[in-house]
Amino acid sequence: WRFTLPALGVLALLPTVLLCLWAFSLERGQSSSSVRRSTPGEREALAWLGANTPSDAMLCDLGGARDLLTVTGRSVLWGGPGGERDWGYPPHDLALRRQTVRALCQGVEPSGEGRALLATMSRPMLVVARAAAADSLSGWNRLPMHPERFQPVFRNDEMAFYRWQGML
Repeated sequence: WRFTLPALGVLALLPTVLLCLWAFSLERGQSSSSVRRSTPGEREALAWLGANTPSDAMLCDLGGARDLLTVTGRSVLWGGPGGERDWGYPPHDLALRRQTVRALCQGVEPSGEGRALLATMSRPMLVVARAAAADSLSGWNRLPMHPERFQPVFRNDEMAFYRWQGML
């Protein structure tokens, strides 16, 4: 009995352990494969951004901007859904930031409240466009059509940066 009881315990736990390992391996976001690696074009663009823009530049990226924050060390006007959760702004202010970034990234004029928010920031404002993003998230094709408001400062096959010139 001295060896039988532990053997029965291991035998009873084995299916549970195997089932847990199997479930864990199938869970989304639990492995490093769920993290999207940046492409060479994105790395080139982010390196350029970090080296050629003022340290106080503020970035507008509707895609969430986590890579912009960590790689370039620049601020973002809206940090994506994760930023909303982590920042301490009131819900109205977060919604205003989100709507303002959405407008700029789509190449349209921000709302009156959005323009007032931007007027309080005396920092260079750079709008990010990503070729791989859906048209609803990125003004990849629209921003170049408005050089009077969006001055191109960098573009490769995957990303582009535009300096926002303000309202017309």
